[in-house]
Amino acid sequence: VGTLQAGQEVSVTLPLLMQSKVAPGRYALTVQVTYANEQGQAFSTTEQVGITVGGKRAAPPRVLLAAVRTQPSIPAPGDVVTLTFTLTNVGEQAAERVFVSLGEGANALSGFALLGTGNVRYVPRLPANRTVEVVQHLFVAGDTHSGVYNIPLLLHYEDAEGNTFQDSQIFSLRVQQHPLLQAHFYEDVGTPLVGVPFRLPVEVTNLRATPLNVTTLEVRSSSLDIQQGSEFLGYLDGSATATLDAMAVAPAPGQHEVQVVVTYVDDFGHLAQWTHTLTVTVQAPPPTPTPAAGAPRATTAGKPSSRGGLLHAIWRFIRGLLGLGS
Repeated sequence: VGTLQAGQEVSVTLPLLMQSKVAPGRYALTVQVTYANEQGQAFSTTEQVGITVGGKRAAPPRVLLAAVRTQPSIPAPGDVVTLTFTLTNVGEQAAERVFVSLGEGANALSGFALLGTGNVRYVPRLPANRTVEVVQHLFVAGDTHSGVYNIPLLLHYEDAEGNTFQDSQIFSLRVQQHPLLQAHFYEDVGTPLVGVPFRLPVEVTNLRATPLNVTTLEVRSSSLDIQQGSEFLGYLDGSATATLDAMAVAPAPGQHEVQVVVTYVDDFGHLAQWTHTLTVTVQAPPPTPTPAAGAPRATTAGKPSSRGGLLHAIWRFIRGLLGLGS
């Protein structure tokens, strides 16, 4: 600015360019002034100048696990379950380079196995107030017990400036062991006729080694009239069988479906049903023969008519005395 006389003032403009990543707020700028006196002695002073940056501070990205869908809804041991995660960015900045991983630690996925890929899914960018779905497949081990399993979901992402964020969230997966039953007719039903009662000898076998808390064994049909079609069982031990002898009447010929329904208490204390369908073939009754018009009625040759009254009775008595038969 050149030479300044004693008491002289001068205005200096210093143009500045605000960086795009600067957040709103109050900042202090350092201004340094260097000068010399008439004898050439150098001096330097430093001043602090306050400046306010306007605007609203944008919240960093924040990714949340909004929902989890499972298919099947309640998997059983030995099933392959498809997990669909819905992730939502509730922050005010985009989440960049999002990594989604299942489990945290060596035993986080105990009882489950990954199929066809690793446990990490990648989302390039999740803008603010947007959602994305991530799909993962798990195999439920055959020896997994029924229950509720808490599985951690690890999220790792960045903002536009490269700041990293990491979060671990928990979702629950319910596993239930389904009954393993077999139903059949333990005796041949044959070919029953329309309108004639016939037996439905049903047998149910528990193929598992563990007992099943069964309440009732039923036989149902929408096309047959069923009687004695329900029986209370109680516990059905492993490899044990139970039978039910129901009676049925068919109003029409053809193939009829019979539903074997086992009502039991599942591992979560709720009533559930297992159903198996059997089939029965019913025939129409044979037609009754009718005599031709004008044909004589059949009579017994050599015997008097049964309508002989008193004379016929006396004749039978005399034949009996003579040893000729009554």
